[in-house]
Amino acid sequence: MWAISERDVFCFAIRALVAAHFIYEFVVKVFNFYQVRDTIAAAGMPVATLQLLLVLFLLTVGITLLLIGKWLKVAAVALILFQVPTTAVFEGDWYTRFDSISVLGGVLALAFYSKDPPAGSPNNSELASTGQSYAVL
Repeated sequence: MWAISERDVFCFAIRALVAAHFIYEFVVKVFNFYQVRDTIAAAGMPVATLQLLLVLFLLTVGITLLLIGKWLKVAAVALILFQVPTTAVFEGDWYTRFDSISVLGGVLALAFYSKDPPAGSPNNSELASTGQSYAVL
């Protein structure tokens, strides 16, 4: 049986809140693909289409891993590889830059202050019946 504990729901909600910023970025880039590509090209970046496809790949990997709660360090690397250059090159005002920096703080907190259960270990729901749990956010 697959039981979902309150902690599992809470941890998912935390990850979803951090992912919300990146989900928005993904949706904007998909629905405005050609405009975003032209913005990348106007910034003097070569092969804008390829770069935008790489951005979409990084966002897809990062968001997916963040939401499922697995390989959070890989998710953090993918999202940092997206966010740092975007912040440096395309965000002009300080508010937007600090907003991006703060969301990276959330990603790093999730990646480095949570633990994936060891391979072959019971999940949190199975451990909950024993009063134990992993700190998986």
